Amino acid sequence: TIPAYPVIEEIKNVMKAGGALNACMSGSGPTVFGLYTEKATAEQAAEKIRQQYGLSEVYVTQPC
Repeated sequence: TIPAYPVIEEIKNVMKAGGALNACMSGSGPTVFGLYTEKATAEQAAEKIRQQYGLSEVYVTQPC
């Protein structure tokens, strides 16, 4: 999927550069997620991705 949609790799790299422990793609690409230790860091990365890529559906969640 990444060769067809290189923006996926770009978003993963933005997450990692923004403090994610790692970033991965779920399945064939409907979701790209990053794992953060601090909620504030995740929120900053989410806002950067929203602005840089014009995406509205970027969420910060907490695993159960």
